[in-house]
Amino acid sequence: MPKRKQNKNNKNKSKKKANKPRSIAVKGPNTSMAVNSALERVVHQTCSITNPFCAAARGSKYPDDTSLPTLPYQLHGNVALSTNASGRAGALFLPGFSYQYSLDSTVTVPGSPAYANLSSFSLTGLLPNSYRLVSWGVRVKSIAAPLNASGMVYIRLFNLAVGTQANSITATGWNAVAAANVPLRTCNDVTITSRPTSREFWNYKTPSTTNPDNLTTNWTNPGWSSISVYVEGGPASTAVLDFEVFYNYELTFSDDQSQALLATSSPQPNPMVTKASSYVYSKVAPIFTQGVQKLESYVWSSAKAYLAKAIAARIGPAASMLALTVD
Repeated sequence: MPKRKQNKNNKNKSKKKANKPRSIAVKGPNTSMAVNSALERVVHQTCSITNPFCAAARGSKYPDDTSLPTLPYQLHGNVALSTNASGRAGALFLPGFSYQYSLDSTVTVPGSPAYANLSSFSLTGLLPNSYRLVSWGVRVKSIAAPLNASGMVYIRLFNLAVGTQANSITATGWNAVAAANVPLRTCNDVTITSRPTSREFWNYKTPSTTNPDNLTTNWTNPGWSSISVYVEGGPASTAVLDFEVFYNYELTFSDDQSQALLATSSPQPNPMVTKASSYVYSKVAPIFTQGVQKLESYVWSSAKAYLAKAIAARIGPAASMLALTVD
């Protein structure tokens, strides 16, 4: 007798679709895989130097005309902020290498925290000849009990030039580069991205080694805005906020330092990426209250939008024959 073919029951077997990475493509009569691959790299590199929270930021380098071998390094740490008996507390995060932040949990004058000394995250064994910041930012989350999370979180970006200006800011005022007031109970995933304040940001700086923890006498700005977070009206004597901090550096070392063996060549200059990053900075708010995933999506879309405009400007009337798409 002929053998019967067994019918396989696949009703209970479902194949999980893998999460495909977003891709960018130009569709047209004369486009090629090489063109689309180049566009992918531009968008990816733009996101890596403008969004300090994305995975691509770790190991990123700024694509200018620097020819020095550099070591990309990400400083990633957490610190908590506690209020005083009046429900107040302040935190100031600064651009730099050796020391990065100052906390004040003894605020006596509302809106006017006093910052004296800087604290640091662990950088054991790292003392480069010079450094520069590629990107940096702070992710803020409330850690107060929901039923006890009263008060407001005042987030500000300031263009401080020297440390003595740190104690002249008004943490609740509007005379700032960027500002947002977020209720403590809804401050669940707020990202704050520092922005370059001048072209000085791409110049390499020498890390301070003499009493760098003294904010008012030793800190100077390497070309980025500073981040102020202040709590007013919060629960008394309670840990209210967790800060997750990301600093993405490029470091240089002398030939006799062991870390010099890890340094790699700088990327080729890419004006398209640097212009796209400026466009992204102009479109994406530095204080983003919708979470780190939405921020990544928004940065990606903004970089793609810049490329669409740049391509249209280059090819003119032929732009109507192309479609720039993101999957």
